Amino acid sequence: MKMTRIAAGLVLLPLCMSASATNQDLTGSFTTIKNVTIAEVTPVVMNGLYLNGGSCTMVTPTLTTNFPGETVMKLSAATSGLGPTADLGATAASATCGGVAGTTGVYEIDGASGADVFITLTSGTTAGITFAPVGCAGDYDGASNGDLCTAIPNGAATSIQLASTADQTVSAGNGVPVAGKSYLALAGTVSSVLGLSAATAYPVDFDISVTY
Repeated sequence: MKMTRIAAGLVLLPLCMSASATNQDLTGSFTTIKNVTIAEVTPVVMNGLYLNGGSCTMVTPTLTTNFPGETVMKLSAATSGLGPTADLGATAASATCGGVAGTTGVYEIDGASGADVFITLTSGTTAGITFAPVGCAGDYDGASNGDLCTAIPNGAATSIQLASTADQTVSAGNGVPVAGKSYLALAGTVSSVLGLSAATAYPVDFDISVTY
């Protein structure tokens, strides 16, 4: 400790005897992150809701159920060659639902390569009909293969990683990731307490929020 104090004193001594200072404006360069956006590839379509109301539920997408396939989802899972599953668009039959197959929605998320984003699915109601979306989104690992389709529940922000250039080296799966992108497969439950008209399409607005 004694030697440390002496050395500090010797360094400070010239500053006390003859002070000197300089000031210079410097410039740094900073780049902002790319905006994150979402675009519809295939709209979600559900069929078979009975006229007296009730609900229909399309099977929640995973890698093995109601899955559009690696090629569409542009991911490469550890299991090779995951094509569209046999139950794609499947909607369960019930006392209020005819169980007619629909179309699984697919939505493209675009942002900064390898970035983490949060996806939130929010229910919507139009003209007395409510749609509560759920799904799964491509979740990349920054390496070849091993990509996931992470479950995205209704109403809770869920983090996934966008693809990077390191994900584009593929040997196991059919899908080829695109840097900066992920794809969301969407299903959910539609319900109504109203009397509906036969053979009529009812559009229902809902919200997909994606943020860094």
